Amino acid sequence: MILFRLPADCVDHMVFISQHLVKACVETGVARERADFDWIGTGILYADQFLELLDRSGRFILPYMFTNRHVMNALVEERHVKEIAIRLLNKETGKSEIHLNPLYDPDDGTELWAIHPSLEVDVAAISLGTPEDGLQFEPAEEGEIMTLDFMRKEGCTEGDTIFVVGYPYSLTGLSKGSRAYPLVRSGCIARIADTYARESETYLIDVTIFPGNSGGPVISKPSHFGEHIAGTSGTNKSGLIGMVSGYLEYFDEAVSTQTMRPRVVFTENSGIAKVETVDNMLKTLQLLKNRISDKFPKGQP
Repeated sequence: MILFRLPADCVDHMVFISQHLVKACVETGVARERADFDWIGTGILYADQFLELLDRSGRFILPYMFTNRHVMNALVEERHVKEIAIRLLNKETGKSEIHLNPLYDPDDGTELWAIHPSLEVDVAAISLGTPEDGLQFEPAEEGEIMTLDFMRKEGCTEGDTIFVVGYPYSLTGLSKGSRAYPLVRSGCIARIADTYARESETYLIDVTIFPGNSGGPVISKPSHFGEHIAGTSGTNKSGLIGMVSGYLEYFDEAVSTQTMRPRVVFTENSGIAKVETVDNMLKTLQLLKNRISDKFPKGQP
């Protein structure tokens, strides 16, 4: 796996986040009556190699989208929809467009999505068809994602700065009907040691997220070249290091002055969020590929 390295002479003038990965972040929702939409979450577009299918650019790729299991549950189990709405930026025209993507094969009803088999993992993957479907988008690709092993080798650890990109409710777009511009927020890795030790499926970041951020990318911030505290390393790459799952709740109790017993429990956003790893995202994608691989036309390299 090779991630791009920025030239040293650009350090003082660069933006410390991959704009390509920001554009791979899309808004997800469902269609309503009168051409309106109910936007409920965030997704990450991803281009995966498929060696038997050749796209128009000469690469062997298929388009997919990652989001959370709980977002898929909201669509399939609660709303019983047959397609998901995706609002993205067309990379050829530069304009916003809404793509309605089927969740089931129209011929045999096969699910065109998969969820991770563990209930502890909040990851889902959705097929976006083939390149012949004409979907022009900016995807994250293999060279821009960082597995746990790669993160550890790069020196990603507690305190490293990260960015979270997404579409929190009520903060998307400037007016009704406008394109939903993603919101970028910064924070840091709060705890990842137990994830490296494979004692936890997720790691924690210190950044406040809100409903609608679910399924959004977490992106590493490159350290300033050569400027590390002694005994640390830090990454010089802006890569996809995971996907937002949700925030941890803080519980506070209101106690009766008469009985001294808790009467009301309040929940608040703790400002700490859980992140699903790239490893589990790729495992979920492989499950989906195994399910639908026979549905794609075979091209000639």
